[in-house]
This record gives sequence, C-alpha cells and structure tokens, in this order.
Amino acid sequence: MATSPAIDVEGDLVIKFGGIEEFVVPAGTYKVFRIALSAPNVTTSATVLDMDFNVSFSFDYQVYLAYGSLRQIKVVMKETMAYVSPEILSGMSMETI
Repeated sequence: MATSPAIDVEGDLVIKFGGIEEFVVPAGTYKVFRIALSAPNVTTSATVLDMDFNVSFSFDYQVYLAYGSLRQIKVVMKETMAYVSPEILSGMSMETI
C-alpha cells in the first residue's frame, strides 16, 4: 500500500505595508502603497518514492498598488533556491521586474 508524501516547511514570512507615496512609471504618476513580502530562510523537506528531497529558498516580493483602485502598478520579485537530493544538486536564482 502506497503512502502519501509528507512535506515539512519551516521558515519565516515577513509582511510589511508601506505608506502612500507617488510612483512614476511610463504610463503616468500614481499614488501607491507598497506591500513587501519576504521569506529569508525557508526550508522544505519531503520523502517521495523512498527518495529524500530538501529545498531551501528565500524570496523578496514587492508589489505597488494604486491607492483607491488597488490596481497593480509594479511588481519586483527576487528568489534564490537550492535543491538537494542524493541524486541531484541544483541551484537557481531569478529576478522578475
């Protein structure tokens, strides 16, 4: 009988709300507020088909929303990930603006 894989996740999630500011983009100037999410030290581990997997990652995500309409004006996301298993060692870093 097969068992369902279990995933353990540990780490911190930090959420910060910024004040209202003016933000200039090519489409114009907007009054916006910033929401920042960060997870500097998240680790996950799982066993699937008798193989152990460990992933550690961090991310920093900032979204600027228009005051009043909540329309997304800009998003910045940076993520770093390391994937480790007995068979595979891999790393990745990505930035989306």
